Amino acid sequence: MNPEFQDPPRIRDTEDGALLRSADAVEVPAGVQARVRVALAEKLETRRPAWALRVALGLGGMLVVGGALAAVLLPSEPEATPPKIEVPVQKPQPRPPQEKATPPVEPEAPPPPVAAAPVRRVAPARAVDEPTPVATPEPVAAAPTPVPAPVPVPAPAFLRVQWQGRREVALEIRKANDTTFIKGTVNGVKVELQHKGALLHGHLGEDTLHLVLRGFEGGGTARGHETAFSLFETERGLLLRGTVPGHTVRVELEDKKLSWFPGCENELGAREPGVYAGACVQGRAARVELPKALFELTPMARMVLLGLVLSERDPLFDSDTTRLFPPLSPQR
Repeated sequence: MNPEFQDPPRIRDTEDGALLRSADAVEVPAGVQARVRVALAEKLETRRPAWALRVALGLGGMLVVGGALAAVLLPSEPEATPPKIEVPVQKPQPRPPQEKATPPVEPEAPPPPVAAAPVRRVAPARAVDEPTPVATPEPVAAAPTPVPAPVPVPAPAFLRVQWQGRREVALEIRKANDTTFIKGTVNGVKVELQHKGALLHGHLGEDTLHLVLRGFEGGGTARGHETAFSLFETERGLLLRGTVPGHTVRVELEDKKLSWFPGCENELGAREPGVYAGACVQGRAARVELPKALFELTPMARMVLLGLVLSERDPLFDSDTTRLFPPLSPQR
């Protein structure tokens, strides 16, 4: 050791002196030396002024001395090695397999209730000698026989002619389907006629009548003799002219009057619809009733029927009053 730097005696004899003496053997750690060198080099490279360089050098020296003192005064400890921190590496956990989304399943409808099986009744066993019962069939009620509804029968319609001193004429007029039936008596002579379409035919007593009536003209035979008729329209009604065995015929019919020749040249006034009454030849009272069924005939057939019935010869001129048409022999 350089004698110039020897410790004073008071220090040399103390414990601190022993510590200072042992400072020659202190070694500055290489890390500290390297940091000091780097700091000095940086200061020199910056070309600071001289005073700054001196300051830096002084500071560097102070740092060296301070480091030496610290090494002497403080017990040297090995450099602490920073603990090695191990960061646990998390290994990727295997992902659980994802379940596929399953659509919601609707609850099934409860099954329909099962009908209970019918209980089968077993007849008890019969003895060998027991006779087998025979089932008696139940009586079947007979179906009631349908009773047909009663067919309404129309009230009979009559063509009536009443006059003083002569027999009453009553002819029933009845229509069935498309045929009109005319039945009755005239002066004791039976009359049975039928009218269908343009034909008027039948019997007058034991003789026949056959007429064809179309439009305003008609004719045929009556009791073996030719007949002919013509119909005319007037301002208020109808007028018939024609011939029958033994005489001519003229009938005029309106809503308010009725007249015919021969028989009643005077007009009979209407008392109500279809009813005419008044005085005929020599003041004899007469009354004629025309039913609705008569007006269902054609106009030609209606007027011809009235001409046959009404135009009877007056008994004063014909002694044979039991015939519908008088004989063609000369008058007596």
